[in-house]
Amino acid sequence: ASKTTPGNIDVTVDSTGLAAGVHSATVTAASPGHESVELPVTLTVVDTTYRLLLSASPNRLSPVRLDGQTVSGDIYVFTSPDTDVYRVRFWIDNPTMSGAPYRTENSGPFDLTGGSSTLANPFRTTSLSNGQHSVTAALDLLSGGTKVVSATFAVAN
Repeated sequence: ASKTTPGNIDVTVDSTGLAAGVHSATVTAASPGHESVELPVTLTVVDTTYRLLLSASPNRLSPVRLDGQTVSGDIYVFTSPDTDVYRVRFWIDNPTMSGAPYRTENSGPFDLTGGSSTLANPFRTTSLSNGQHSVTAALDLLSGGTKVVSATFAVAN
């Protein structure tokens, strides 16, 4: 764009296709008869795709998506990311979310069975029959509205 100086230039970035994380680029400002100037630009892409994750560890290490997993024993299920979320309501085998939720978490991290900021409580898969099951979570957002995510998994104890 053409601007007069001194002045501000707005830069718009299309982050479509960029992975979550920090990205860097350089913008070069040039004008005939003047020395060009290179300006560093940093863009932080935040992943706000909410999902249900599964860890084999109470400290939530090495999580994978719950959807499509086969599980047994004690597991740790939680939502991610916590960005813009103030409450999560969980239902087990109730995709229509009718009736009272299995659990309501009012602060992050948002675990299916509760816990602390450092350790989640286990969900004992032995409480379910072997076969297909689901978890549905309603994430209530600080910015307004609710996002619903669900995952189907198999129990094989």
